[in-house]
Amino acid sequence: MNKAAQELAMQLAQKEYSMIEYRNKLVRMQNMGLICHCSAEIDMGTLLYFSVNDMYLGKGTFVVILFSEVSSHTEDQDQGRDVFGRTFTYAIIEEIAKEAFTGHYSFYSSELDGRLVVIVNFPFGLMPDASIVNYLDVASAEVGKRCRERYDMDVVAYIGDPTDNLLSISSTYTKLLERATLHRYIEHVFDAPICRVRMMPPETPMERTGGLEERIRLVVTQLLSGEDFHPLTSEILSDLAENRASSVDELKRMFGDFFEEFCRLSAQVGIKIKKDFRRKQFQVVMDSVHWREAADWLHSMLDTVAQEHAERTVRITRKRFDQAVGFIAASLSDPDLSVEKCAAAVGCSVSALTKVFRREMNVSVAKYIREARLDMALKLVRQGSTVKTTCEKCGFGSTETFHRAFKAKY
Repeated sequence: MNKAAQELAMQLAQKEYSMIEYRNKLVRMQNMGLICHCSAEIDMGTLLYFSVNDMYLGKGTFVVILFSEVSSHTEDQDQGRDVFGRTFTYAIIEEIAKEAFTGHYSFYSSELDGRLVVIVNFPFGLMPDASIVNYLDVASAEVGKRCRERYDMDVVAYIGDPTDNLLSISSTYTKLLERATLHRYIEHVFDAPICRVRMMPPETPMERTGGLEERIRLVVTQLLSGEDFHPLTSEILSDLAENRASSVDELKRMFGDFFEEFCRLSAQVGIKIKKDFRRKQFQVVMDSVHWREAADWLHSMLDTVAQEHAERTVRITRKRFDQAVGFIAASLSDPDLSVEKCAAAVGCSVSALTKVFRREMNVSVAKYIREARLDMALKLVRQGSTVKTTCEKCGFGSTETFHRAFKAKY
């Protein structure tokens, strides 16, 4: 908002209206000469229409348009504490909307729930044709353009489907408000100043985290292997925010579903998520004002899980290595000592044990066993042990095998 907008807002603020009187002044129907309507606002979201010319209740076609100011906001505005500032902002948008919307129809406008809602009524049951619908798009876009040029305000118009059912106005308005609130929550950047919101049929199921299991499983796999899992995590969360959620509450539930699915898949591979994480995740997501707060916490939580898993892996790896070294030292006299026996003794797979020795000693298990036998054989020979005794104590199968290995090293 620039200086001109601030000055206009100050002028509105200095008028001798209480908040209730000011809201009542905004709640009105602007009659264009065809039919006279009266309207009132009840319970902050329901619009009540009646005719003073004995027309049938609800006659005509209605289009609900919601204007949302999407510029940067103060904390008070985000938390809903700056009620007067918000109201005057939408009073400015209303003044421009009255300029842009002209025609042979009734035009209702009011600031509701922190947004400017406009209801255009085409009387006598005349369904808007394509040209009229296009005109509403043009007029709505003009509002956004003038707000930007005059007052440096970014305003987006959310336009609902035309309806001749008066009872559907409230649900249409709710859908528009949910979409506008969602876009502010995810800090959505608009390519155009208008957004058409289609009403989904009631029987259409909303897909939540369905189809994401494999992608979340891949996040777990990347975390286990030490790869960078953040790009894929960001991609999944953005998909939920931009393509799957229709409201802020639904997106927050989806974030919870993502986390629970991550926990479930992690448990399958032995990663246990602390209960404190689940409580904290619920609290952070539910209390978040912008989705980045929730998304950033989810990323930081995954970093914590990855770090704890890496530390746990190091501890387990070191413990397995120490157990394997001890088992090999105690079993050198066994001519059948093998990698498989060693892995079974420490309770891991051959491949896991091989990785442990590669990481700790940079040698294979078989080579470590052979070198341990030769080191022990050298000590015994220096102590005066016979070749036969040395072969038996060091687990060499024959004196020929011992001679070849001993001469090759020493």
